[in-house]
Amino acid sequence: MEEIELTAPKVDLKKAPNSQLSATPITPENSNTLTKEMLNRQKKYRIKVHSTERDKHPVKVCINGYMYLFPRDKWVVVPEAVKATLDEAQIKDYSVELEGPERGKVTATDVNRFSYQTEEVKEEKEAAAPAKPAETTKGK
Repeated sequence: MEEIELTAPKVDLKKAPNSQLSATPITPENSNTLTKEMLNRQKKYRIKVHSTERDKHPVKVCINGYMYLFPRDKWVVVPEAVKATLDEAQIKDYSVELEGPERGKVTATDVNRFSYQTEEVKEEKEAAAPAKPAETTKGK
């Protein structure tokens, strides 16, 4: 008996509705274009990540191989996935008890990695200085 391989029909990523786009499996052949199209369709936000005493470097956020690199202390426009990644980024902050019966005890606390302001972009005309994705890291 002859085996028949079933394949899903090709999806035109530029014209596909969001429901079809999100249901399309990511493969090596479509990962760059699918991710790019999904990021382009997302709600946009203006954000400004603040510098700290210890960190004044540009911010890097990678979404499925698309690297966003943007400066601190300036407003930039990013897709919702970049904002969500910044929301989830946390680091451990350690404090030492200096007085009392637990003197010397070290306590770890999860704190937000980035301090930033944000506002939703309502129109594309409002979006000044979009954050450009840096060179993709896929296949490197």
